[in-house]
Amino acid sequence: MNRALFRLSLACLAMFLLLLLNVNYVQAFQANSLAGRPGNVRIFDQQFQYQRGSIIAAGDTGHGGQSVKIAESQLVKGTNIYRRSYPFGPMYAPVTGYDSIFGKTGIEEAEEKYLAGTASNLTVHNLIGLLTGKPKQGATVYLTISPRAQQAAYQAMLQLEPGHDAGVVAINPSTGAILALASNPTFDPNRYTTLDGTKLDKIDLQYRHDPTQPLLNRATDMALPPGSSFKVVTGAAAFSTGSVAGTTTTVYAPQPLNLPNGHQLNNDGGELCGDGHPQIIQAFWLSCNTAFGQIGMNLGAGKLQQTATAFGWNQALSIPFPVSRSVTPFRRAWTAR
Repeated sequence: MNRALFRLSLACLAMFLLLLLNVNYVQAFQANSLAGRPGNVRIFDQQFQYQRGSIIAAGDTGHGGQSVKIAESQLVKGTNIYRRSYPFGPMYAPVTGYDSIFGKTGIEEAEEKYLAGTASNLTVHNLIGLLTGKPKQGATVYLTISPRAQQAAYQAMLQLEPGHDAGVVAINPSTGAILALASNPTFDPNRYTTLDGTKLDKIDLQYRHDPTQPLLNRATDMALPPGSSFKVVTGAAAFSTGSVAGTTTTVYAPQPLNLPNGHQLNNDGGELCGDGHPQIIQAFWLSCNTAFGQIGMNLGAGKLQQTATAFGWNQALSIPFPVSRSVTPFRRAWTAR
């Protein structure tokens, strides 16, 4: 063999080796990332050919109640395609969100890896299914949502007068478990399960242009003034610093309270709180604005912000889908006068 042919043969061999290494690298190390790319049409189509995991509201099972299936995938008659179904639709929409060909929201998005069966801790389960010939199926996700509490919250929302927006969250104070999460107005996630892209686009535009904003989860996606609930933070700051010794300690509650910015703070209805020097426990159950306003000014903005942060303010939260962050403004000028 002459030298030119020998060099050409080496070059071809090197290219084959490089090609072989690349194929093995792609299959061994890039398979998951390539499969997860939005432009992968084959994977996109496959997701509707297996049964996505169900979502269960199981918060009542420990109290003699029944768990409720609030999302499931059903086989479309005459096809091998599964379509998402929400048996209680609008009632659980703020919890489940929706799973559509355009995207996902709520628990459908937050727990995608389990519902789709792609979580790393499901690898063994999926391998056993593959070896035994069982079709791929997503895992069931169990929630702390109590069906009874959710129904009560939803029914309360229905009693509101038209035009009254509201959100309700019920939390177990001992564990932090979310027992109910409702929003008004709400929407029907079943409308998002159509596999017709043109139809879905019209439905989505209709919801997004609705002036009542039914897609806005008012229980998790809005930051609103905390009102009297912030008195819990103010009271905790007072006890932790020792500025208030105990529940029977008297506090100053003028009517009105002159604020550092020149404005005045009044109690609801303009009434005097007790005799103007109530015990803090009395000021709390009477929800005296001026008493806690004075305590807040005595403590200063720094201590209030520190305590609020300990309560979960000023930081990102998820339940497991994201919740709008509660933020305390910081003003060093907030001091007693």
